[in-house]
Amino acid sequence: MSVQRIGASKWVTRLYEGEKQRSKMFAKKADAKSFEAHMRTEKQQGILGARPADRTLDQFMEEWVANHSLQFHKASTRKINAGTYDRDIGPYFGSMPLRGITVRAGDEFKAYLLKKKAAGADPQGPSRGGAVTHRTLVLLQGMLQQAVVWGYLEQNPVAAVSKRVPRREAAGQAFSAEQIEDLRAVLLLKGDHRSAAMVSVMVYVGLRLGELRALRWGDVSENTIHVRAAASSDQVGGTKTGVTRSPFLPSEVREELAQWRHASGHPDDDAFVFPNTSGRLMTDNDWRNWSRRVFKPAAREAGLGECRPYDLRHTFGSFHVYSGSDPAWIAQEMGNSVVTFTRYYAHVVKDLSTGHNPRLEEAARNARTTERLPNICQADPLCT
Repeated sequence: MSVQRIGASKWVTRLYEGEKQRSKMFAKKADAKSFEAHMRTEKQQGILGARPADRTLDQFMEEWVANHSLQFHKASTRKINAGTYDRDIGPYFGSMPLRGITVRAGDEFKAYLLKKKAAGADPQGPSRGGAVTHRTLVLLQGMLQQAVVWGYLEQNPVAAVSKRVPRREAAGQAFSAEQIEDLRAVLLLKGDHRSAAMVSVMVYVGLRLGELRALRWGDVSENTIHVRAAASSDQVGGTKTGVTRSPFLPSEVREELAQWRHASGHPDDDAFVFPNTSGRLMTDNDWRNWSRRVFKPAAREAGLGECRPYDLRHTFGSFHVYSGSDPAWIAQEMGNSVVTFTRYYAHVVKDLSTGHNPRLEEAARNARTTERLPNICQADPLCT
């Protein structure tokens, strides 16, 4: 068994079965090597050539996870893929032979997903937005492309199915500094200083949810927060874009974090800023419980209505757009590319008012009154 280059841009995998030789051509060396590795595994297991035409997608899914996904996908990606498959792909295609999945079947599947989205099916499940439909189609295409690489299919039938789906109009809600401070006041009056500080960091620094969970005290400096990691699937890994950044830390938030650290017993630099009740990383389940039991009830009580923690980060981006900040600077602070930032905040730019819009930290300073904001350690002269 070998991989050889043919011409300028072709690669061939040659397989020897006794005196017989089989070969398969690929446009990419990586695909040729993947096919070679898969065939080598089948040869060792004594099942080489036993690839029946009636192999179902469910059967192939198990093989795809074991021999491909475990090697190339993060745990968080595998978890999302498993949910996507179990929710939509498996029930529709699972018992169908691979060779029975045609371009027409792919088009019908997309129509089924869009119809399911429009009907609002599974209200307890994830949002049936365009992004979910797109991700489902991309996953199916990726699986079937691997089936082509491994020689189960001659071509990928879903590659010809358009992945374009209607976009959502708005990326999230944005609130005023006064509304945010009302929310913080509700939390502080309940004695929940941790949650109030979490809200401040998301709104006034613009951290992603996973970045907030992975934040350690050593990452907090005088004027910046060093974003080096993010939490996902109960593990700490790299940031969403794989790039570190150091967004500006407003003085009000710096003082609040100092108070929270004092109230927490001055933990070491390696400790998480917002741990769970055991002092460890907030798990996915911890986060969901916080959102459902703490954040959403407090938001309703503060008059913000139904909203999500993500809306706090969206408030950061929207407020800076309204205040006239450079989009390139905002994108850098949020860890986005300028293209991504512009796409998600185009509706904010479109609605931009011509009146005076104060900077976010100025608005927070004006809204953070003593009547609204109790000091959690005002009696302690060491708390600064």
